[in-house]
Amino acid sequence: MWINFLVVAAGSSIGAVGRYVLSLLVKANWRFAFPLGTFLINMIGATLLGYLTAIAVPAHWRLFIGTGIIAGFTTFSTFQVDLVELFRNRKIGNMVSYALLTYGGGLAAVLFGLWLGK
Repeated sequence: MWINFLVVAAGSSIGAVGRYVLSLLVKANWRFAFPLGTFLINMIGATLLGYLTAIAVPAHWRLFIGTGIIAGFTTFSTFQVDLVELFRNRKIGNMVSYALLTYGGGLAAVLFGLWLGK
């Protein structure tokens, strides 16, 4: 049982570092109010999780990759904070488009990942 916790912890640390690196790269090259880094991170994660769901993967790998790496990589809480910050900065159009693109795009990304895995 403890090995599962270690597997998830190892995977989530890899995912969190990946999220941090990608967000730094995007911030260095993106100057607009739309939070592209968080959006890309969540779309990549949704696609990967859809793909992982579609393929046959042993349970310990599913824990490491899905519950660990992908869950550590994606960030629902940052998405919510981004929405609040856009609202506070009166970027309502960006806030609405970000919310719609993230929810709709996330669903499309999962479906795309499932399709890739079949």
